[in-house]
Formats: sequence, structure tokens, C-alpha cells
Amino acid sequence: LFDLSHVESETSGLLAASGQFDRETGIASVVAIPALAVGAMLGNALHHRVPEGRFRQLVYTILFFSAGSAIVSALTR
Repeated sequence: LFDLSHVESETSGLLAASGQFDRETGIASVVAIPALAVGAMLGNALHHRVPEGRFRQLVYTILFFSAGSAIVSALTR
């Protein structure tokens, strides 16, 4: 959990340094902290129950669709 909160604080720091940190971003950051914790616990539980190759395939599939969604979103703006 420490690593996740560290990432969250670095992201918030970068947004603040670039002038993009506002009230909405602050609220989103606070709301994201529990989601990060749940995701970390879920991932830890799954990775002990799922074979390594299958877990890696699942992660890559999620990353693929996430990246595809980000690309489509960026191109349609």
C-alpha cells in the first residue's frame, strides 16, 4: 500500500508543478486512494491463486484494452 500512496503523491505533485492541480483533481486523488488499495489487494489475492502465465495474460489484456480506450479517447477529441 505504501508504494501506491507514493505513486499517488508523485502524480499529484507533478500535476501541481504543471499548474493542472485544482479542486476537482484533488477530489479525484482522494477518491482514487481506496480504489488503489482494493486493486492492490485483489491483484495480490489473484496472483497467488492464478498461474503466473495466466495472470500475466490477464494483465496484458487489461492493459491492451485500457491503452486502446485511451487512444480512441485522444483521437476523438
